[in-house]
Amino acid sequence: MPGVLAAVSRTVLAAVLLCCAVPACADPLEDFYRGRTVTVAFGTEPVGTYHIYAQMTAEHLARFLPGKPNIIVQSMPGAGGLRAANHLYNVAPRDGTYMLVVVQTVATDQVLERAGTKYDARKFNYIGRYSDNTPVVVAWKGAGVISVDVLRAREVIIGGTGSASPTDIIPKLLNEFGGAKFKLITGYKGINDTALAMERGETHAMIASLAAFQSVFAPLIRDGKAAILLQSAVTRHKDIPDIPTVGEYMLSPEGRSVADFMAASSDIGRALIAPPDVPSERVQALQKAFADMAKSPAFLKDAAARNIDVNPVTGDELKRTVEVTLRAPPGVAAIAKKVLDDK
Repeated sequence: MPGVLAAVSRTVLAAVLLCCAVPACADPLEDFYRGRTVTVAFGTEPVGTYHIYAQMTAEHLARFLPGKPNIIVQSMPGAGGLRAANHLYNVAPRDGTYMLVVVQTVATDQVLERAGTKYDARKFNYIGRYSDNTPVVVAWKGAGVISVDVLRAREVIIGGTGSASPTDIIPKLLNEFGGAKFKLITGYKGINDTALAMERGETHAMIASLAAFQSVFAPLIRDGKAAILLQSAVTRHKDIPDIPTVGEYMLSPEGRSVADFMAASSDIGRALIAPPDVPSERVQALQKAFADMAKSPAFLKDAAARNIDVNPVTGDELKRTVEVTLRAPPGVAAIAKKVLDDK
């Protein structure tokens, strides 16, 4: 009997080896990604958290993907991130080799029918979210803007990066519903430029993510040069519980409803997406690789060293958040659209 079992084992082993010697046993995902270059784009200048998360993805994701491709980053600034989202939807390759750290207003821009929006957010493939994100209104103390009361008392010049960006949207809503007196100067290439403009005295305030003021621009707050006045969130962020939300600042229930609708984009935060029509098996591979990366010790250590948050959700959860936003009450969306289009 032992001789028979040995013979059977040798036969099975030979069959396995023979199978794996032919193309039928090859891993198509590994074969596809091996030797290829994958691009992770972001819609800003190479500064701030969109860039940081993209760079970290380039440094960590490959070891979790079959075939371990080379990963590079691409900066594509313009229109507050809208240019990059349009490129992903209409131009980028749909084979699993191109992804985007997407602007967090990707869904609200579509609901509001923002000028230049050329995509259907339902059709993107959602890979995963790095973290939720809370935009904050930050003012330069040297310009005398030291509290929210100043925003209603006098004109405050604020820099923006484009109509689709929270940098432009939030001041418009605060003027309309909160009695603020922002003068918006838009067209800056990114938050690095809006920060420099504020430091040079061209403007008095700026808007960027809380994460950016906990990492890249942390010295401005730490050294007492600038102060966080408001946060765009439905509920106050745990790290700044004493800072009021934009909704709380509004003077009417209508204003708060619109502010909270716009703040819902914070739940999308910093997220990685792929174009429509990517083969499903490659989307699943990217989603799994992202999830594994986001919980890996090396990635978390890197995030801690860069002082940025990691609060991931899966691609499926991210997609559900987008779909909820796209089903926003028509009345609230219509009011927000009118305000943003009129100003």
